[in-house]
Amino acid sequence: MIGTILWNVVLGVFGFILSFIISIPNNIFTTALKNGIYSGIILFLVAFLFRWIFGTLLLTAPGETHIGNKFDLITPDESDEIHQLIRNDKEKEAESSEFIPLNPPKLVSKRVLEPEEMVKAIRHMSED
Repeated sequence: MIGTILWNVVLGVFGFILSFIISIPNNIFTTALKNGIYSGIILFLVAFLFRWIFGTLLLTAPGETHIGNKFDLITPDESDEIHQLIRNDKEKEAESSEFIPLNPPKLVSKRVLEPEEMVKAIRHMSED
């Protein structure tokens, strides 16, 4: 941020005094005081906002100015590695040409419930 919080306080007090002086001839004291306090708080926050915006826009770190200015489009040559991988894949396919079927585990089913047990369960659940 640019400056100190003293700028915010000075601008807030200035807004309070200006608003209070302008509204005292037309309003009662408490209304003029309330308007002055509101304008002082608003100007304090606006000054804080402007200090923050100007601080982020104008002040940049001197060491980070070169970051992001250049983009390297050169990729390393990996054609030999790609050819080696292709050769290895062909050799593995030749070695493992036998078909092995998939043997999934057998599913176990629960015991078959008798109709009387099902009716008891339904009655128990419908009581709630």
